[in-house]
Amino acid sequence: MRDPDTQQIYRQWYGEYIPVDTTEEDIDPVNPNPNSDPIADYITFDNDHGAYGRSVKKWEDFHTYLAAGIMGASCLLPFYNAGFDLAALSVRDVLVTTGGTTLGLSTLAFSRRYLHGEFMYGRMALLSAALVVGFNIVGAAPSLDDMLVGWTTIGFASTFLIGAFNDRPTARDNAAFAFGAYQLSDAALLSSVALSTVDAADNTLAAPLTALFLIAAANIKSSQFPLTGLFMRSMEGAKPNSALAYAGLSAHVGVVLLTEHMDLWFQYEWARALLVTTGVLTAVQSSTVSYVRADRKGAIASASAATLGAIYVVLAAGQADLALVLCLGHASFRINQVLRSVSSIQSRNQWEADLGAEKIAADQVNPDTYRIAWQLNRLNQDLFKLPDVVSNVDLKEPLNFYNSKASQFAAVAASVALIASFHLPQTDEFIAELIREAPLFAVAILSANVVGSTAVVRFVLGNVLTFNRFRQNRFRV
Repeated sequence: MRDPDTQQIYRQWYGEYIPVDTTEEDIDPVNPNPNSDPIADYITFDNDHGAYGRSVKKWEDFHTYLAAGIMGASCLLPFYNAGFDLAALSVRDVLVTTGGTTLGLSTLAFSRRYLHGEFMYGRMALLSAALVVGFNIVGAAPSLDDMLVGWTTIGFASTFLIGAFNDRPTARDNAAFAFGAYQLSDAALLSSVALSTVDAADNTLAAPLTALFLIAAANIKSSQFPLTGLFMRSMEGAKPNSALAYAGLSAHVGVVLLTEHMDLWFQYEWARALLVTTGVLTAVQSSTVSYVRADRKGAIASASAATLGAIYVVLAAGQADLALVLCLGHASFRINQVLRSVSSIQSRNQWEADLGAEKIAADQVNPDTYRIAWQLNRLNQDLFKLPDVVSNVDLKEPLNFYNSKASQFAAVAASVALIASFHLPQTDEFIAELIREAPLFAVAILSANVVGSTAVVRFVLGNVLTFNRFRQNRFRV
C-alpha cells in the first residue's frame, strides 16, 4: 500500500507496516520471491492493469476539464449580453451566474473523486455542465423569451441524470415523471412569454394570465405544492448530480425566474397571495414528510422543498435580493447535506459523542405526527404518479436492435432530437402565436407534447439504453 502523502510503499507484515524499497534491482515483478523479504512481494504497476488505470484517468480528466471549461464560459454570459460594456452590465446577473458556476465547479471537483471509475463519468460530467449552462442562461437572459432555452436545457439534463442508472425500474419511472413535470413547466413558461406581448387594451386577461403561468412554471420546477414529490423522485441519480440539481441549481432556478421578472406578477395581490399559499402549504407538508422518510436523500429533498416554500414567502413580500441570498446559502447547505448523506448517521453519532450526549437509539417520531406525515406522503405516491399511458410503452426488455453502443447512441440521439425540435425558437414562435390566436388548439398541442415526449423518454430509458453498452473489449485483460 502507498502512503498518499509521502508516496512511500509499505507492506503489512505480521501486524506491522514495513517500508518497501522499490529501487532494489532484485525485485521481479513477474515472479516475486515468496520468501520473508518484504520487498519480494512488491509488484510494479507497469502492466495491463496500470495501463488501464492511466487510460481511465486520462479519459476522466479530459471530461472534467471540458465540463469545467463549459461551466466557466457560461459564467461570462452577462458580459456577452451587455456587449462587454461594464456600464451596461447587470450586477445581479453577474452574481447569480457566479454563484451557480461556483456550485457547479465545486460539485464537479467532488465528482472527480467520488465517481472515479464510473463508466458514465464523462456523460455525467457533461450533463452537469449543461445544467449549469441552462441555469446561467436563465440568470443572465435579458428578456423572458430568452430564458426558454435555458429552462428547457435544465429539464433535459436533469432527466438523463435522474435516469442514469436506468437498469432500475424506479429510476426509469421517476426520470420520466420528472421530464413530464418539466414539460408542463416549459409549457407554462412559453404561455407566459406568448401572453406577455399582448396589449392589455386588446385583452385584459393577458397580463394576469402571464403572471399566473409564470408562477406555475417556477412552482413546478421548485417542487412546490401540489407537486411536492418531484424532488424526492429526482434523487435516483448519482449523489453529486442529485446535489447539484435538486439541492442546488434546478431547485432554485424558479426563484431566479421570478426575481428577474417581478414586474410581471408582483403588482397583483392575488399573485402574491398564491405564492404565499403554495409556499406555506409546501413548507407544512414537505417539512412534515421529511421527518418520516426512511432514506436520507428523500428526507433532504422534502426539506429542500419546504425551505424553498419559505423563500417564496420572502419573495412574495417583495424582498427579491434577500430571496436570492437565501437561495445561495440554502443551495450550499443542501448540497453539503446530500454529499454527506452517505455518512450522516456516523457523523451525527460522532457529533453527539463529542458533545457528551451520545445516544443508544434514535429519537422516535410522535405516532400521531407519523400518521399525518404518512398520509401527506401518500399524496405524492397515489395522486401524482406516472400515467399508465406513458409507463405502458415499456416493452419490459431491451430490443435486440439496440445491442451495440453505436445503435443505442443513434437511437437516443434521434429521440432527443425529435423531442428537442418542439423547443426550437421557430417552434416556440409558432406555438406562441397559436396561444394568442387559437388558445384551445395550442393547449391541445402542448398537452400532446407533454404526453408524447414523456412516453418517448420512458421508452428510451426502458428499451433503448441498456447496460450492454459498457461491455467493451478494453476491459478484457
